[in-house]
Amino acid sequence: HYMKKLWKVSGCAVSSAVLTGCALFNPLASFDETAVVIGKSGEIRELVVESFSEASYSEAEFESFIYSQEESYNALEEDSVTIDRVRLKDGRLRMEATYADAYAYSGFNGIIFEITDFDAWEAKDSLSEELLAQMTGSPKYVLTTNGIFLVRVPEKIWYAGEDVTVTDEKTAKTSGSDSVIIYE
Repeated sequence: HYMKKLWKVSGCAVSSAVLTGCALFNPLASFDETAVVIGKSGEIRELVVESFSEASYSEAEFESFIYSQEESYNALEEDSVTIDRVRLKDGRLRMEATYADAYAYSGFNGIIFEITDFDAWEAKDSLSEELLAQMTGSPKYVLTTNGIFLVRVPEKIWYAGEDVTVTDEKTAKTSGSDSVIIYE
Protein backbone atom coordinates (compact mmCIF):
# COMPACT_ATOMS: atom_id res chain seq x y z
CA HIS A 1 0.00 0.00 0.00
CA TYR A 2 2.81 2.42 0.92
CA MET A 3 4.70 1.56 -2.30
CA LYS A 4 1.61 2.24 -4.42
CA LYS A 5 1.26 5.70 -2.88
CA LEU A 6 4.97 6.39 -3.37
CA TRP A 7 4.75 5.20 -6.98
CA LYS A 8 1.82 7.54 -7.71
CA VAL A 9 3.64 10.51 -6.20
CA SER A 10 6.92 9.77 -7.99
CA GLY A 11 5.03 9.06 -11.22
CA CYS A 12 3.63 12.60 -11.13
CA ALA A 13 7.08 13.98 -10.41
CA VAL A 14 8.51 12.06 -13.35
CA SER A 15 5.81 13.20 -15.77
CA SER A 16 6.15 16.86 -14.73
CA ALA A 17 9.94 16.58 -15.07
CA VAL A 18 9.49 15.10 -18.53
CA LEU A 19 7.12 17.93 -19.53
CA THR A 20 9.49 20.57 -18.18
CA GLY A 21 12.35 18.86 -19.98
CA CYS A 22 10.40 18.98 -23.23
CA ALA A 23 9.81 22.72 -22.86
CA LEU A 24 13.51 23.23 -22.15
CA PHE A 25 14.49 21.04 -25.06
CA ASN A 26 12.01 22.76 -27.37
CA PRO A 27 11.90 26.48 -26.56
CA LEU A 28 9.03 26.88 -29.05
CA ALA A 29 6.63 24.67 -27.09
CA SER A 30 5.32 27.52 -24.94
CA PHE A 31 4.23 29.75 -27.85
CA ASP A 32 0.80 29.93 -29.52
CA GLU A 33 1.76 32.51 -32.14
CA THR A 34 4.66 33.05 -34.54
CA ALA A 35 7.86 33.29 -32.51
CA VAL A 36 11.62 33.38 -33.01
CA VAL A 37 14.01 32.16 -30.30
CA ILE A 38 17.64 33.29 -30.44
CA GLY A 39 19.93 30.64 -28.95
CA LYS A 40 23.02 31.38 -26.87
CA SER A 41 25.31 30.25 -29.67
CA GLY A 42 23.49 32.25 -32.37
CA GLU A 43 21.22 29.54 -33.78
CA ILE A 44 17.64 30.58 -34.46
CA ARG A 45 14.53 28.48 -33.78
CA GLU A 46 11.24 29.55 -35.33
CA LEU A 47 7.61 28.66 -34.86
CA VAL A 48 5.20 29.85 -37.55
CA VAL A 49 1.53 29.82 -36.59
CA GLU A 50 -0.98 30.90 -39.23
CA SER A 51 -4.53 30.32 -40.29
CA PHE A 52 -4.51 27.87 -43.13
CA SER A 53 -7.10 27.28 -45.79
CA GLU A 54 -7.19 23.78 -47.22
CA ALA A 55 -8.60 25.45 -50.33
CA SER A 56 -5.14 26.94 -50.99
CA TYR A 57 -3.07 23.80 -50.40
CA SER A 58 -3.57 20.39 -48.95
CA GLU A 59 -1.31 19.50 -46.03
CA ALA A 60 0.71 17.22 -48.32
CA GLU A 61 1.08 19.98 -50.95
CA PHE A 62 2.21 22.48 -48.33
CA GLU A 63 4.70 20.02 -46.81
CA SER A 64 6.06 19.25 -50.26
CA PHE A 65 6.37 22.97 -51.02
CA ILE A 66 8.13 23.89 -47.74
CA TYR A 67 10.53 20.94 -47.87
CA SER A 68 11.46 21.79 -51.48
CA GLN A 69 12.13 25.40 -50.34
CA GLU A 70 14.38 24.03 -47.58
CA GLU A 71 16.23 21.80 -50.07
CA SER A 72 16.72 24.64 -52.58
CA TYR A 73 18.02 27.05 -49.94
CA ASN A 74 20.35 24.47 -48.41
CA ALA A 75 21.81 23.62 -51.82
CA LEU A 76 23.09 27.22 -51.90
CA GLU A 77 23.78 27.77 -48.20
CA GLU A 78 25.17 24.40 -47.05
CA ASP A 79 22.39 22.95 -44.90
CA SER A 80 21.78 26.04 -42.77
CA VAL A 81 17.98 25.54 -42.55
CA THR A 82 16.09 22.58 -41.12
CA ILE A 83 12.31 22.32 -41.24
CA ASP A 84 11.72 20.34 -38.05
CA ARG A 85 7.96 19.91 -38.16
CA VAL A 86 4.92 20.89 -40.22
CA ARG A 87 1.46 20.32 -38.84
CA LEU A 88 -1.96 21.40 -40.07
CA LYS A 89 -4.80 21.01 -37.63
CA ASP A 90 -8.19 22.72 -37.37
CA GLY A 91 -7.34 25.30 -40.03
CA ARG A 92 -4.05 26.29 -38.35
CA LEU A 93 -0.53 25.73 -39.60
CA ARG A 94 2.27 25.15 -37.06
CA MET A 95 5.71 24.88 -38.57
CA GLU A 96 8.95 24.64 -36.61
CA ALA A 97 12.33 25.33 -38.15
CA THR A 98 15.96 25.70 -37.06
CA TYR A 99 18.41 28.09 -38.71
CA ALA A 100 22.19 28.04 -38.32
CA ASP A 101 22.27 31.78 -37.67
CA ALA A 102 20.58 35.14 -38.30
CA TYR A 103 21.95 35.24 -41.85
CA ALA A 104 20.21 31.95 -42.71
CA TYR A 105 16.96 33.10 -41.08
CA SER A 106 17.03 36.37 -42.98
CA GLY A 107 17.88 34.73 -46.31
CA PHE A 108 15.33 31.92 -46.08
CA ASN A 109 12.48 34.22 -45.00
CA GLY A 110 13.40 37.18 -47.22
CA ILE A 111 13.29 39.71 -44.37
CA ILE A 112 15.74 41.86 -42.44
CA PHE A 113 16.96 39.91 -39.40
CA GLU A 114 20.41 41.08 -38.40
CA ILE A 115 22.24 40.45 -35.16
CA THR A 116 25.16 42.79 -34.54
CA ASP A 117 27.61 42.94 -31.67
CA PHE A 118 26.56 46.00 -29.63
CA ASP A 119 30.08 47.49 -29.69
CA ALA A 120 30.13 47.32 -33.51
CA TRP A 121 26.57 48.67 -33.95
CA GLU A 122 26.80 51.93 -35.88
CA ALA A 123 23.50 53.41 -34.62
CA LYS A 124 24.41 53.27 -30.92
CA ASP A 125 25.26 57.00 -31.06
CA SER A 126 21.52 57.62 -31.37
CA LEU A 127 20.97 56.25 -27.82
CA SER A 128 20.98 58.58 -24.81
CA GLU A 129 24.09 58.85 -22.61
CA GLU A 130 21.97 57.66 -19.67
CA LEU A 131 20.92 54.50 -21.51
CA LEU A 132 24.46 53.80 -22.72
CA ALA A 133 25.77 54.16 -19.15
CA GLN A 134 23.35 51.43 -18.00
CA MET A 135 24.63 49.00 -20.62
CA THR A 136 28.27 48.64 -19.63
CA GLY A 137 29.79 45.38 -18.46
CA SER A 138 27.79 42.65 -20.22
CA PRO A 139 28.19 41.34 -23.76
CA LYS A 140 25.20 42.62 -25.70
CA TYR A 141 23.79 42.20 -29.15
CA VAL A 142 21.46 44.22 -31.32
CA LEU A 143 18.66 42.62 -33.32
CA THR A 144 17.28 44.69 -36.17
CA THR A 145 14.29 43.21 -37.99
CA ASN A 146 11.32 44.18 -40.12
CA GLY A 147 9.46 40.98 -39.25
CA ILE A 148 6.35 40.72 -37.08
CA PHE A 149 6.69 38.06 -34.37
CA LEU A 150 7.56 37.40 -30.77
CA VAL A 151 11.31 37.29 -30.13
CA ARG A 152 12.87 35.50 -27.16
CA VAL A 153 16.50 36.33 -26.38
CA PRO A 154 18.95 34.15 -24.41
CA GLU A 155 19.33 36.27 -21.25
CA LYS A 156 17.72 39.70 -20.96
CA ILE A 157 16.33 42.56 -23.04
CA TRP A 158 18.17 45.80 -22.20
CA TYR A 159 16.41 48.09 -24.66
CA ALA A 160 13.58 47.91 -27.16
CA GLY A 161 12.70 50.52 -29.78
CA GLU A 162 9.41 52.37 -29.39
CA ASP A 163 7.71 50.12 -31.97
CA VAL A 164 8.55 46.99 -29.93
CA THR A 165 6.37 45.70 -27.07
CA VAL A 166 8.32 43.98 -24.31
CA THR A 167 6.20 41.18 -22.83
CA ASP A 168 8.68 39.87 -20.23
CA GLU A 169 12.41 40.09 -19.39
CA LYS A 170 13.39 37.91 -22.38
CA THR A 171 10.48 38.32 -24.83
CA ALA A 172 9.22 41.13 -27.05
CA LYS A 173 6.82 41.56 -29.98
CA THR A 174 8.14 43.33 -33.07
CA SER A 175 5.94 45.52 -35.26
CA GLY A 176 7.10 45.02 -38.84
CA SER A 177 8.90 48.35 -39.14
CA ASP A 178 12.62 48.46 -38.41
CA SER A 179 12.41 47.08 -34.88
CA VAL A 180 15.49 47.24 -32.64
CA ILE A 181 16.10 45.09 -29.57
CA ILE A 182 19.32 45.24 -27.54
CA TYR A 183 19.87 42.10 -25.47
CA GLU A 184 22.33 39.80 -23.81
